[in-house]
Amino acid sequence: MARSEAAPRIGVVLAARHSLVGFRFTIEDRYGRKAKRQKYPLAALPLTPSQDTLMAVSAYFESFDQKLDSHKDIYFGEVAGIERRGRTIGATMTAGRGGLSSTLSDPAAPHEPHFRREPRHVERVAIRQLVVVPENSVVGYWIVEAVGLRTLSQVYRDRFRRAFTGRWSRLSPKFEPIVHAEAWDQYEEDDSVEVEEVRFVRSRVTPDRAEALGVGDVKGEYIEIMQSVVPRKGSWLKSVREANYRRNDSGVLEPRSEDLTEVSARVRIGGRETDVIIDREKPVGMRILLGDEGDGRPTDTYFYSRAREWVLELAKRDDVLLPAGWAKDEWDHDPEFGRLGADSDSSDQGTDQ
Repeated sequence: MARSEAAPRIGVVLAARHSLVGFRFTIEDRYGRKAKRQKYPLAALPLTPSQDTLMAVSAYFESFDQKLDSHKDIYFGEVAGIERRGRTIGATMTAGRGGLSSTLSDPAAPHEPHFRREPRHVERVAIRQLVVVPENSVVGYWIVEAVGLRTLSQVYRDRFRRAFTGRWSRLSPKFEPIVHAEAWDQYEEDDSVEVEEVRFVRSRVTPDRAEALGVGDVKGEYIEIMQSVVPRKGSWLKSVREANYRRNDSGVLEPRSEDLTEVSARVRIGGRETDVIIDREKPVGMRILLGDEGDGRPTDTYFYSRAREWVLELAKRDDVLLPAGWAKDEWDHDPEFGRLGADSDSSDQGTDQ
């Protein structure tokens, strides 16, 4: 039978509509040996006088000039609302997809005519982002909004990488997704964390488990949820991990049960609620859920506040210094900085600096 403080139940879990997706942002010197490529200081691009990557990101945003760029059926651009403060730059950008035929209708108004979407139509979603490039650091952070499954895709980051390398051919930007496993390990040791529930996604229900849960014959994937009447401390996550996973010789977590697909936990830190996940196949990109504001879009103030909070947490984990005022004083784009891309001024190239 289930433990009294955490009764399992079968259910379907739906993701919040708006969330934050994060990437660690670094630059590698491509001329170094592959096994020991050095991270390049973000605030020391090879210019005279020296400039930094924050201005390069600003130039990237400016390059869209209210235009919509595309790769196959993926669209991004129409940058608006750029805000530059301290060591940060935030902006709203359109993300969208085309190439799909479908019919759109309002279930609440069945008598209204349906809209026939054709491949030439582009779905547009406003996506916000916050880029943080600390001084005297080789690590920065690129935080992007996700609306359901809609966000700025890999194609968008690849475009920045090509544009950046087109100007500094020896330097290569890297985007490393912030994954759940590292957060899980951190929350295990944090006494301020409260664990509200743990969910186990399994590929099937074994007969003994079905009998114990009293759910009968369940075919296919199912979710088992353990909830505690009183929130448990973060150390409970360690017990959950050790009971369900082992580490192989490379330190990678492997499930102890063949039917275990994923384990996730909903935790609360202060007023912020977060889901953390350990996936069977690969590290899962972490999403920070934004507050439930019904069908309304979270305000800019709320979005950027939550993004900065997450950056503070990540910087502490990475030993990155964020001094006072890192997100306060306004600044302007430098028009003398020039453009990114292969057609930029060759005097700025870093190949022989």
